[in-house]
Amino acid sequence: MNILLTVAYLDGWHGSAIQILEYAEILSKTNQVSIACLRFTSDFKSLLQETNVNVFEVKNESMPLEYDLVYSFHFPVLSFLLNKGIKTKKWVAGSLSPTTALESFPSYWKEANFLTVHSGRSIELHNMHYGIPQDKMKLFGNPIPDYFADFKHHKDGF
Repeated sequence: MNILLTVAYLDGWHGSAIQILEYAEILSKTNQVSIACLRFTSDFKSLLQETNVNVFEVKNESMPLEYDLVYSFHFPVLSFLLNKGIKTKKWVAGSLSPTTALESFPSYWKEANFLTVHSGRSIELHNMHYGIPQDKMKLFGNPIPDYFADFKHHKDGF
């Protein structure tokens, strides 16, 4: 499957960058994964190239415009790509926060095949503030990589 993830910035170790890196790491094991963003640092590009994940700055680079799945965070990136003619079989819109505009769903959320959030409280707030039906949003917890679950090195009582 050819998957595109979108995020505004891959320029530091902040929540959305870490989240996208974790998704890319997990998905790239069995899929072709690309990330589209507004800006990235060379450190992030090097890190992702080690896992065969392509990274594109949407304003400065040409990139493929057809995907099996687009999983978008930070809707301005997706909006920019829609204006460039991006096409996908399925679109999942993810929200990392209902209180920060950049992290919320786009106004055209009804076009998505699936909406994801990271907490039950986010479901409540998206419903209350934006009128998105609660049953349209699915809780998708933080998918931490397997190496975080290595308990061999922990002592009893930890």
